Amino acid sequence: MYILESVEENLRFLILEVQKQLERTKQYILAPKLDLLDSILARDDYIDNLKTTIQRKCFSTVTSSSDEEPSHATSLTAVVIVADNLEKIADFCEKAVRQLPYIEDHEVLEKYDFQDLFEQVISGTSLIENVILNDDTKQAITLCRVEHRIDELYAELFQRILTDLSHGQATQSLLTVLFIARYLERMGDSLLNIGEAAMSAFLGDRIKIGQFDALKQTLNAADLNPRLADLSLEAMGETKSGCRIDLVSSRNQDDGATMVIFKQGRQDKLFREKIGVDYWDALMPGIAPTIYAHHEEGDTGALLFEYLNGLTFEDTLLRGNRTELETALGHISATLRTGWRKTCQKNTAPVDFVGQIRARLSDIYAVHPEFFVQQGHMGGVLIPSFEDSLTLAEMVENQLHSPFQVLVHGDFNIDNVIFDPKSKRVRFIDLHRAEMKDYIQDASVFLVSNFRLQAYDPAVRQRVNQTILCFKKFAGEFAHEVGDTTFELRLALGVARSFVTSTRFVLDKSIAQDMLLRSRYLLDDIVAASGRSLTKYRLPEEVLVD
Repeated sequence: MYILESVEENLRFLILEVQKQLERTKQYILAPKLDLLDSILARDDYIDNLKTTIQRKCFSTVTSSSDEEPSHATSLTAVVIVADNLEKIADFCEKAVRQLPYIEDHEVLEKYDFQDLFEQVISGTSLIENVILNDDTKQAITLCRVEHRIDELYAELFQRILTDLSHGQATQSLLTVLFIARYLERMGDSLLNIGEAAMSAFLGDRIKIGQFDALKQTLNAADLNPRLADLSLEAMGETKSGCRIDLVSSRNQDDGATMVIFKQGRQDKLFREKIGVDYWDALMPGIAPTIYAHHEEGDTGALLFEYLNGLTFEDTLLRGNRTELETALGHISATLRTGWRKTCQKNTAPVDFVGQIRARLSDIYAVHPEFFVQQGHMGGVLIPSFEDSLTLAEMVENQLHSPFQVLVHGDFNIDNVIFDPKSKRVRFIDLHRAEMKDYIQDASVFLVSNFRLQAYDPAVRQRVNQTILCFKKFAGEFAHEVGDTTFELRLALGVARSFVTSTRFVLDKSIAQDMLLRSRYLLDDIVAASGRSLTKYRLPEEVLVD
């Protein structure tokens, strides 16, 4: 871990002083003496000053150096976290000793021995210097584990105090003992923060011990080297469901380790993704990334994926040249056509885009409460509410059925499609919504995910518009090939759905309002055309471009 020379001495003194503070606090609680109390209170200011000095030097280095290496910035951030949590441990010492005057019955204090708790905190603190200054990765993990043992000891003591409180005697003394124990338990939390900060600095990205355990388990299951010292993490992003995604690689180049993708989050979501990958593997092998390992623990889970070469279509659209963009879009369209034909099942299904909107209305209103307006009048003309428009459009939708079903991605945004120009392969990621469904589901999501791309350069925006119209043409040609006569009408409903549901991820009021109006325009256009043949409806393409 990178440590500033000017900080190292301050950090050593801070660690040493906190260790002394813990020893003084333990002695004072076991045998209160005035000189010990004075020493504890006096040294607290010195500890505060050391922490402030360390943080000031670290912040100054980060803000003044424009070419600071990312690994250095990560290490400096870790040092700031370490200093802050060491100072918190010292604060908890002061708070603990200030509780003693509230103990009326000293037999209660003698009954509850804090020796084990203090020993755990002190032993954890003794690891910090070696972890931070000597890059001891094994002891960093050990340091994190100390918090769990402290929690166990606190839980045991807590239950004993609850039992004694139920007898209704020495209540104030028992509560005071509980407060002291609670401060010791919070010291364990600070030790955990320090251990996790060190691990994050070693790995190159912020990680918690539970996430590291999940990573280690999945790496073990995949027969990859799980040693902390050999690994590095690079954040790849975070899904809207809160899953973390990291590129995991090995610093040891001799073991032939390959890069893998680690995804950790809610167990139910990751389980659905595993099912989606298996689904695609069975019907369209090679499209989904290989899953090397799957780990579950309680409500959380983790997946270890094959690392995919190439760029997301979003990256190609924003930064690729015209030829690269046309090539990528051509291969994506060809892959979809093959997938739709190969997985096609000739069974009809109801259309439910309005239902999908209704299922997300509460989330939309939570972000944009101004969207929730009742019907009103303007110049004597009745202006229906958005939900009125939904109801009318739903009456049209109820007359429709998808003529067949295909295996869909389910969340076919442009950042979930990867194209490798070298191998000419298209790959899909984030497949937790994969299922047999109307192909309009993927087509409409892909169109709107292009539209909502926040690209304001006129040249890039023109490429986005051309991409939208080109993909819409491809989807229309496929519909014509298979005799899908209500394609345009269902696509309009799907696009209306994606426009309005996307607003829950957009805080910019003007952009959100624009997408709401486009959605409403389509819904009203569908209702207005409902008196004619459903097969003659044409989606107004101007609503798709900006």
